[in-house]
Amino acid sequence: MRTLYLKKGYVDIDDKYDERKEVLFEKFRKRHGKASKKRKVRIKKWYDRSLKRINSQYKRRTDNFIKKEKFKKNIKHKFSMKSKPLRDKIMIFMERFKKKKEEEKK
Repeated sequence: MRTLYLKKGYVDIDDKYDERKEVLFEKFRKRHGKASKKRKVRIKKWYDRSLKRINSQYKRRTDNFIKKEKFKKNIKHKFSMKSKPLRDKIMIFMERFKKKKEEEKK
């Protein structure tokens, strides 16, 4: 389950975006049903634009979520290409951490 933190608390990402799409579709259906031909075209364009925006937000959020998961799993991977001082600090930290683990085992 992919959770996302919002002002109201943690929310499942998939549920949130499914809900937004449903609300958008309901608005579209109400407007589109009783409109003239020209207006129907305009409403359809508006709907497509809005749907594209929702989908891109969903994609960005899920991609960020996946990146965060990868980052949690592998700290070195995240900083391997970044600035050297930061990488060195992290490597020092990792080495200390490994030494502590080895000492605990003994």
